[in-house]
Amino acid sequence: GKVTNVIMTEYQTKELISEFWDTKREYNFCIRSIKKALKGLQFDILKRKGIPIESNVNVEIWFNEDGTIENWSE
Repeated sequence: GKVTNVIMTEYQTKELISEFWDTKREYNFCIRSIKKALKGLQFDILKRKGIPIESNVNVEIWFNEDGTIENWSE
């Protein structure tokens, strides 16, 4: 499977986004950039009784200003 959605777990509400980000546009740019950087990842597709199971993967990363990302997961 492929990465289909990217979220920042600490910024789930509009209030938190507006409190910690200069603009919603900046937040959206960051999300799009991270999704683009992760698009090459491939995951095994797990199935239960022949039906694919959706799963969430939490990855702690650091997004650099030059568009590169670093894996900070332990």
